[in-house]
Amino acid sequence: MHRGAARYAAAWIHCHGRAAWKNSRAGISGNRNSADYQKYRFPGVDVSTLRNSTDRFAKQLGRFGNIEIRGRSADVFEIARR
Repeated sequence: MHRGAARYAAAWIHCHGRAAWKNSRAGISGNRNSADYQKYRFPGVDVSTLRNSTDRFAKQLGRFGNIEIRGRSADVFEIARR
């Protein structure tokens, strides 16, 4: 096996093994990878909160007045010029 291929294979095994380990532990309550803890760390935001923030910045800085924010899913937003 070529040396580069061996390094690639070792890295792939390490990466996927680590991901599998973390996913297996995510179901444990109190674990830092659990869904509840991730919701606590990243509580989420909605479109109106983002709009309020950009409106406040627009007033204070005189910029960002031509920005439109649309929600694409629960955690994904599209921010574009109007």
